[in-house]
Amino acid sequence: MIYLNGIFLDGMVWTNEFSAGAPSAEAVPCADGTTVVFTQTAEGFAIDLESAEGSGWLTLAEAQLLREAASAAGAVYLFVFRDREYRVRFRHEDEPALILTPVRPASGYGEKDCFYGKIKLKTV
Repeated sequence: MIYLNGIFLDGMVWTNEFSAGAPSAEAVPCADGTTVVFTQTAEGFAIDLESAEGSGWLTLAEAQLLREAASAAGAVYLFVFRDREYRVRFRHEDEPALILTPVRPASGYGEKDCFYGKIKLKTV
């Protein structure tokens, strides 16, 4: 079960789930030839959600709700993934934070049209 701000995102995949929140490290060479390693835990981590070709499609209504949420500057939302909850924001510094592509291109979209989605979030 995946929810973002109450929007059910059935079938979407958290593509970077197992690398999210990993500590970062920097190795600095010293004058005596040794190396000092500085590590730190990530303050906030990236969450990338993607729909696959055969699953995770978004309805027109879901796509519109996501577009509205993504356009609210500075907004923080509840993201629920399985039994875990995170406070997240759209990752606008990694543009575009929301990509919606029609499953079947058309000149106009109706209630039955679906979209592939890619959502870029960051925990706060």
